[in-house]
Amino acid sequence: MTKFISVLKECLLFKGLTENDINTLIKNVNYNTKIYKKEEIIALEGEECSKIGIVLMGNLEIQKIYASSKVITIDKLKSGEVFGEVVIFSDLHKYPATIVSSVESNVIFIEKKT
Repeated sequence: MTKFISVLKECLLFKGLTENDINTLIKNVNYNTKIYKKEEIIALEGEECSKIGIVLMGNLEIQKIYASSKVITIDKLKSGEVFGEVVIFSDLHKYPATIVSSVESNVIFIEKKT
C-alpha cells in the first residue's frame, strides 16, 4: 500500500494529511484493492454501494447505458479521484450509473462502517 500513499495524498478525502497520517488511517479501516482489466465492469447501475472507491492507477468511465444499447460517458475518473462517496451516504445506496475501467486500473475500496 505504501507505493500508493502519494496518490492518496492527492485525493480529496486525504488532502492535507501527511503520509504518516494516511498510513495510520489506512491501517485502521477495512479496505481492499482490486486490479481491473480494460473494459471490465466495476459496478453496475442499480447495484448496492457499500464502499467508497479511489482510483489508485488507471482511468475509469462513469456510463449511462440505455435499453437501446446506447452508451453515454457521463464522467471520467483518473488516479486519485473518488467514486461512491455520495451514494454510500444517501438513502438509496445504489449506483446511479455503471462504472467501467477504460484501461487496466487499480482501485482501493474503503468500507463504510455502520
